Amino acid sequence: MPPEHRILLLDAYDSFSHNIIALLEEVCQVKTVKLHIDTFVPDFQRYLAQFSAVVCGPGPGHPASLRDVGLFKQIWTLPDDRLLPALGICLGFQSLCYELGASVVPLPQPRHGVRTSVTSTSTSIFDGVPHADTVQYHSLHTDLGHVQPLPLPSNAQLWEPSKACPMLEPLAWDMSSQAHLDPSFEQNPKAVLMAVKHTSKPFYGIQFHPESICSDVSAKKIVANWWQLALTASPQTKSDSPVLERWIGSTRISVRDESVITDLASSLGSATPRAPDVPTLTIAKSMRKASNARVISADVPLGKLDIPSICDALGLAEHELIVLDSEE
Repeated sequence: MPPEHRILLLDAYDSFSHNIIALLEEVCQVKTVKLHIDTFVPDFQRYLAQFSAVVCGPGPGHPASLRDVGLFKQIWTLPDDRLLPALGICLGFQSLCYELGASVVPLPQPRHGVRTSVTSTSTSIFDGVPHADTVQYHSLHTDLGHVQPLPLPSNAQLWEPSKACPMLEPLAWDMSSQAHLDPSFEQNPKAVLMAVKHTSKPFYGIQFHPESICSDVSAKKIVANWWQLALTASPQTKSDSPVLERWIGSTRISVRDESVITDLASSLGSATPRAPDVPTLTIAKSMRKASNARVISADVPLGKLDIPSICDALGLAEHELIVLDSEE
């Protein structure tokens, strides 16, 4: 049985996060796990191995602030042998661009709930979507360093990587005039960047919100296109470390290696100092290979944790389990 695909949503404490999860699970037909950007993960790269792709979501703040983007930055700086397909949305998009040399500066006025049509290259995540009616919720915009002489629609250099950001290829722009927002745009209309892709890595970003109820059906098509591209680039089928397999009926649960157990034990142990009266949980994984069986276990101070949260941390929440819980 092939491994079940899962998407990680890095949540920057945005009110739209639940809507993004619903969109991903509807369009991509996958389980989506949410993790806040400031969550401490002992070995984040190893944690990512259980996912087929990651979404860096919207949120408040500026991409230059590590406090505002948190774990986003670790996605864009993954080593080549640990790359994971990623999609940045709004702040996640700005974070990707900023990491690769772009400027992120204020708009003349915030664009909160503004619906506009974006023009695309009709390629990559916009395959079959030359135009899309989308909803924007942002007060900052991304500047890749393009010069924007008139007329905008025929400005071919807008679709090429800029000298300032050679690793980012523009995929979509909002070319509608913003004269109604600021008089200066009436004299020098500018296109606002709406989407990019990395020229060599499976990283994509969109400024608009595809999960918004006011975005048209093409927004789902864009997400579906991204997921198909992610599946072709995902390292899910690679295994550069021993794989533990636990069989429950005909279902196989795979964990990249046994250090997942020891990492969890050590992180919980350091967060919850052991005391004589603190109950412990013995976490065990078995591996069946031929006729031999091996069990790896660790005693973990429970503290305020419960059994469901432990199972979820180990990726077992979706399977039928037998939990033996006893008190000394």
